Amino acid sequence: MASDRMATQALLDWWHGKRGERAMPSRTELDPIELKAILPNLLLIDVAPAPSGSGHAFSCRLAGTEIDDRFGLRLTGLSLDQMPLGEARSVIQQQYETAIAEVRPVFCTHSLMMGDRYVEYDRMVVPLSDAAGQVTALAAALDFKCAYLLDNGQPPNCTHPDHCDRIDRCLSRTPLP
Repeated sequence: MASDRMATQALLDWWHGKRGERAMPSRTELDPIELKAILPNLLLIDVAPAPSGSGHAFSCRLAGTEIDDRFGLRLTGLSLDQMPLGEARSVIQQQYETAIAEVRPVFCTHSLMMGDRYVEYDRMVVPLSDAAGQVTALAAALDFKCAYLLDNGQPPNCTHPDHCDRIDRCLSRTPLP
């Protein structure tokens, strides 16, 4: 598991290193071996024109295991519209659109309820191009701060605030050794 902005910083460093003098690196340059340390915290998002003709449609091509574990949901194959993001969906959509329109990394912090989970994380989103230089994918790295099951729609009281980033402890509510 990545922590202390390790995944977001690693993705940003990779993106700057790969793009060189270009606006952005190509999707084909994304080598899992180079990003091995952050694969559990990495998302690969396909970008396509929206059917309405305005904006883009986003779908999750690949989600790391840490992301799926924290959200309690397999994101691979889901479109942004299919994800239970609630009110955060429009904000996330706009962040993705900004990364595309401005061809730049976008850093953000989210606190949201996703299904039966409360999740807090930092995220870095970077655009990736096709051979023609058009944005066709986004890569995102997430650094989780907290994730736990909701108790009757409310976050439960955490009895171990110094271990808030340990979902295994929050979900099982086991005492610390």
